[in-house]
Amino acid sequence: MNWEAIGAVGEIAGAIGVIITLIYLALQIRQNTRASRIASFQASTEMLNSVSQSIATNSELAEILDVLSSGSRELTPSEFQRFSFLTLSLFRSWETAFYQRTEGMALQQSWERYEGSIRNQLSMPQVREWWRTGSFGFTTDFKNHIDLVIGDLSNDV
Repeated sequence: MNWEAIGAVGEIAGAIGVIITLIYLALQIRQNTRASRIASFQASTEMLNSVSQSIATNSELAEILDVLSSGSRELTPSEFQRFSFLTLSLFRSWETAFYQRTEGMALQQSWERYEGSIRNQLSMPQVREWWRTGSFGFTTDFKNHIDLVIGDLSNDV
């Protein structure tokens, strides 16, 4: 056997090794991306679950939401403060989910679930009013998105 043939076989073997390595890396990247998306979804879900749990285990918060949805009376200053912090917590969770979606870490179907919750909350005039006065601490992209949702809700009425 001559050296050129041995060199050609070595180059072919090396090329096959590179191709196998690239396929392996692509599979690993795909698996890592999937795991990151799952972790991102779980973190967002846990944030929103903690807010829901706060409402479920705190009768005063539940009463505040009842007053808001029924419009039976104005909130006291203390109730309004609690409502503000609850709403801030919700919007922070949604902003995180929004960011994860825009960065490709959350699936569209996951975002649609959050979008439904956002629309539901923004259907209450008090939440829209809170947003007008309390949205200064959010990212511009998220604020623009929420403003579009509010505009859509206003057009639906």
